[in-house]
Amino acid sequence: MTDPRIGLMAEVAIWPLGLQASGAPIQWMAMEQSSNLPEEILEELSVEFGCADWFRTSWAVLEAADLGVASRRKRTFMLASRYRWVDITPPAAPLPVTTMAEALGWDEGERINTRGQRPVDPARGRAKGGNCFPADKPSWCLTGKTYTWVRESDGKRLTSAEAGTLVPFRATYPWQGSRSSQFQQAGDVVCPAVAAYVLAVLHGVTGSHDSATTSPGSTTTTNCGATCTT
Repeated sequence: MTDPRIGLMAEVAIWPLGLQASGAPIQWMAMEQSSNLPEEILEELSVEFGCADWFRTSWAVLEAADLGVASRRKRTFMLASRYRWVDITPPAAPLPVTTMAEALGWDEGERINTRGQRPVDPARGRAKGGNCFPADKPSWCLTGKTYTWVRESDGKRLTSAEAGTLVPFRATYPWQGSRSSQFQQAGDVVCPAVAAYVLAVLHGVTGSHDSATTSPGSTTTTNCGATCTT
């Protein structure tokens, strides 16, 4: 293990290969990881599935905002199938953009401050590191630190329900734990719209990819093979 990220991927791959070895009727596997994952790791995992007589593996980097989600999130998705051809690729044409303001029912022109008042770079006249973005576009990627975001017009902090809506889950989804924990959960989860797109590929659903997405404020739960829930 020359890189901890190898272990993260290998841990997920052990489950479907172990189920296969025990005789379980598993047919496919889907996993999600950082978009910065080295491609050689994906290639080596593909070899392992091939050696176990899986029919096909495929992977692609998907951007949630391209699937109509009101927040950006770029992740690598890897699929493996035992009996049929699967080939995941980004959508040929992105869905119409859903802005943060649209998803949350805000007026146009709102801006989000992510890190408070920061020193101004005299060369650019802007805060160092960049700490603001317009809500008239998809929001920046959510993380556990998103709980610090405030709306500049009135100083109102983003709520966990609003963060969930940006993913997009329904506003009443029961995030658990402390405020920071709730935001971390929203930041870690696979967006339902993206999960629907990935599962449509796995199950051979054809047609325009907007049929495999969910609108802001909705939620989707899909049973995943023999072992997990997305």
